[in-house]
Formats: sequence, C-alpha cells, structure tokens
Amino acid sequence: QTQCSMSKATKSKLPPPKLILVIDPAAAAGVALFAEGKLVAHSPAKGDSFRSLMQVVGPLVQPYLAKYPESERICLLEQHWMSFRSVKGSLTLGQRRGIAQSAGEACGFNLWLYIGASTWQNGLFGGRVPDTKAAAVKHVQDKYGFTPATDDVADAIAIGDYYLANLVSL
Repeated sequence: QTQCSMSKATKSKLPPPKLILVIDPAAAAGVALFAEGKLVAHSPAKGDSFRSLMQVVGPLVQPYLAKYPESERICLLEQHWMSFRSVKGSLTLGQRRGIAQSAGEACGFNLWLYIGASTWQNGLFGGRVPDTKAAAVKHVQDKYGFTPATDDVADAIAIGDYYLANLVSL
C-alpha cells in the first residue's frame, strides 16, 4: 500500500490516475467516483461500519474496476486533524477514516492520498468561507447542475474536483 500526503516533500508531476474514488469519512459519509476526470457516480453512505460503507462503495466502483488496473486507481480521503477541544470526536473521525480506507482497499484501491479539509476548502473557495458545507453544495450546483443528496456527498465531489484541478502541482 502506498500512502501520500499533500506536503511539499511528496509533490511530484505524475500522470493523473484514471479512476478516483473519494470518500468523505463520517457517520454520514459522502462518496464520489471520477473516471478519466469526469464525475461518474456519487452517493451518501453510512460510514460508521465497514459493512455499511461497502454496501455503497462496492456497487459504485464495480462497473469500473475491470477497465482500470490498480496502477490507474487512487482513493482520496479527507484527512482529519486532532482537536484538543474534542479528543473523542477526533478519535471517532480517525476510526471512520480507517473504515473508509479499508473499504477502498477492499475494492482494489491501493494508492492513497489524504487531503486536509482546509487544504481543499481554501483551494476551491479561495480562503475561509463562513459555511464550508454550503459552499461545497453551491460548488456542485454551479459546476454540475444538480443538488447533491447530502453536504457530505458535496464534500466528496469537491475533494475530487480540488484534486483534479491541482494534479499538475501534486
């Protein structure tokens, strides 16, 4: 398994993966799938157990796995940060990220990129916005012409869009 981060030390100019699975890990997770740079699927998911998350992720990616070998796949996960104001909440988010990573790995994604919330939000929205969830929903509405089922789905789509827009500098 390969792990990446958005630090300057790991940035390189690699060709973009052709199949991108994005999971915004939470109890109410958001999942998005991009094939060859285009959004092809998205869904809300129950992200508090491997089984419930796989019920969504598995069928979502299955039609694309035969076309794209493992070397052309990447899984993006929103990175959580430890908050000393809510240690329990931070631990729970870390556990949910582990569940999300396991679901991606079970579906054949073995290249990972963890993207911090402030990284993609500042990158897409040009700085701080009062309500990042609303900004993500508006981003999806403006770019794709639909309202996502949940703001977590909007986050997953926005994370994928941020990644695709910044591939040349990763």
